[in-house]
Amino acid sequence: MKDSESLIVLLVLLLILLAPAFVVHISPQFPGSFAGGLLGIVAAVLMASLLVYPLVKYWSALRIWLGEYGSLGAILSFHIYAGLLGALAGIIHSGHSYKSPIGIALVILTLLTVLTGFFGRRYQGMVASDLNAEREKLNRLRTEYDAVSMTMSGQQPTRRPGGLPILALVEGIADLEHSIGARDTLKRLLSYWVVAHVISAILLYAVLTIHIGFEIYLGLRWLQ
Repeated sequence: MKDSESLIVLLVLLLILLAPAFVVHISPQFPGSFAGGLLGIVAAVLMASLLVYPLVKYWSALRIWLGEYGSLGAILSFHIYAGLLGALAGIIHSGHSYKSPIGIALVILTLLTVLTGFFGRRYQGMVASDLNAEREKLNRLRTEYDAVSMTMSGQQPTRRPGGLPILALVEGIADLEHSIGARDTLKRLLSYWVVAHVISAILLYAVLTIHIGFEIYLGLRWLQ
């Protein structure tokens, strides 16, 4: 595992451990304190910056313009780290005081968005990589089988010259075809992670907007 991947896994685990920490720590005053408010602003800014990636990905003019400064892969890396750090800042900002429906909804949607993004992309990539490797191996075995079939004459030999028995070759091809079929099905199922990730993100932004608007309203009333 690369250092960057290890860091992402560490941040995800930290987020998973911090979210339910209300069992051992609750600070209702922290979200309204200077430090808590600052963390809330940092979380909101980081969450807003996540919109850069989908804009660049689906807006060709913006993608071409930003291509001079960085690749789509670099922007995706920023999207991942900003999302994780924003989620951590948001969880810490809450002070683990999950009393309001909006606060609870924000925590649940934040975890759902992060986890669908992390596990979906990670495991879909792993399945796709394994699938490509198995297809390459299957193509090699089929090529060997076709070569042997073309050279056969008279009684069918029980062993390829210098290789495995013909039956073992056939069984290997059958096993790989079955495995590839199963992985294809899994890959199609994992493709729905994008839908879950986008829906949870839309809901998260909606609730976050309500939360920020409500806090601004209360702040203005307090100033009056």
